[in-house]
Amino acid sequence: MLWSRLRGQQLRVHFRREDPIGSFIADFSAEVTTSVSR
Repeated sequence: MLWSRLRGQQLRVHFRREDPIGSFIADFSAEVTTSVSR
């Protein structure tokens, strides 16, 4: 249920499942970027 909501991008954040981070594997991870324009 949680993954279906995360995957549906209801939070406007791109989530990845089972993402390797260093020597660990995270169940979920989110890539958050911020862009600023003038």
